[in-house]
Amino acid sequence: MSTASLIPNAEDFVNTAPRQPSLTSLSRRQSRAALQPLPSPGAYDSHGTLPREFGGSRGQSLHDVDLYKGDAEAGRLHGDVRGYTLNTAYLGVAFCFIFVAFNVGQSYITVLYPDIGTYVLGVIYLFFALGSLTASSVGDALGPKGAMCVASIAFVAFVASLNTRVEALVLVAAALVGIGSGTLWINQGLWLSRLCGHAGGTLTGYFTGLFFTICNANGVLGNILALILLEVGLSLSTMIWAMLIVVSLGALMLFFAAPMAAVPTSLTTSSAPSSLRENVKAVWRVMRMPKSAVVAPSIWIQGCNLALMFGRLTETLPAGSGQAAVSKCFLCYGFTQCLFSYLNGLIYDRYGQTPLVRSFLLTGLGGYLGLLSILPSEFADPQPIAAFLAVSAALGHVDATLNTMVNLAITNAYTADTTAAAFGCYRIVFCAAMVVMNIFAVKIAVGWVVIGNAMWIAVAGAVYIKFAGMLTAGDGGAAAKAMVDPELGISQKAVPYD
Repeated sequence: MSTASLIPNAEDFVNTAPRQPSLTSLSRRQSRAALQPLPSPGAYDSHGTLPREFGGSRGQSLHDVDLYKGDAEAGRLHGDVRGYTLNTAYLGVAFCFIFVAFNVGQSYITVLYPDIGTYVLGVIYLFFALGSLTASSVGDALGPKGAMCVASIAFVAFVASLNTRVEALVLVAAALVGIGSGTLWINQGLWLSRLCGHAGGTLTGYFTGLFFTICNANGVLGNILALILLEVGLSLSTMIWAMLIVVSLGALMLFFAAPMAAVPTSLTTSSAPSSLRENVKAVWRVMRMPKSAVVAPSIWIQGCNLALMFGRLTETLPAGSGQAAVSKCFLCYGFTQCLFSYLNGLIYDRYGQTPLVRSFLLTGLGGYLGLLSILPSEFADPQPIAAFLAVSAALGHVDATLNTMVNLAITNAYTADTTAAAFGCYRIVFCAAMVVMNIFAVKIAVGWVVIGNAMWIAVAGAVYIKFAGMLTAGDGGAAAKAMVDPELGISQKAVPYD
């Protein structure tokens, strides 16, 4: 498949499109913009609009031109839209390799370490939350790319520890990979947010969807590889060594990823917090924002959903299903997760968040009620494995859709100086759900856990539908801005929340 075929048709994202812009045309515009000085703030009228004599058009604000200039500057480094696509895809491939190994390791942790498996997961996500508080400081010191490179080393160490059979060492490695996870994901969010800003913000859903589609392919590739290795008779230990090679390759790729500078904008006057105390205060301020309360239930159920899959899945499968049944369930989970990571981004860019909310309510409630009906019981015959595969596929869609909704809400609804803190808040709430489900709720019967998750699905959907209007765009919400291209005669306006 050619690179150009990955780039969406402009007509899918515009209100009126007399003719479709080509990549060559976009590149020419970037080159001209790079040679022209940005008009002074005094050139704008009282509404922040740049008059036509300065090359502006109705609807083109000071912030829009700042973003356009940033797009031109980034264009000299990364090329046009095709360059942004390649940068996003490359980072997605690196993450895919890392999480092929990490998620396969997680899915078999209760098999490799039956006595401490669920506690290992709890430790990972407890320290994930702590790592989220220090991630901005690491990003300040090393940049988003450098922070991701350092964090990836912890993933290599964790996968390597799984074959030692030393429980204390695995717990230490779990703490390190938890801290690394916080650093990795916060700085990935910052990196992708900056790329979307450089690209003008009108294809935020596309770039976000592209990254998570490639990244989430780990659920398909990892479990296919695990199934092949197990079906040919190799041991779990051999499979883990294979995963160590894969995670090392992903970590190495990050060292060659494109650095992503902050988007130049006159509206951003403060720098990101640099100390732990300031980071905690920044995250606390974000948590207290009313808009954060709108997305919090969605973040919580995303963590609960993942905790059920990785920590309690083996309890739901019929006795005697075998190790391959776990990989088959995760294969179905990963397939729908990967597929809808891409489709959700395109749906969001064209129709907004409403179809996403409705779809995760449908598959979430259907999946959990379906799982409740097929749980092993002394009063019912064991259900065929196909029923559990269908439920796993539904829960994969839930995870992908919640991930899209939350990431795009943060990218669009928070100002540039609060984006990192907002992603930190996201990871802390997510990890809190994982810790509660893997440590404190581990003794609760799995049936009650399933009922609880179904209730949270309903709550998250109801809150999102009722209060989505509170997720208004900040200065970082470029996708909500109107962009008018006088050369092409195209008025582009994303519809983030309707």
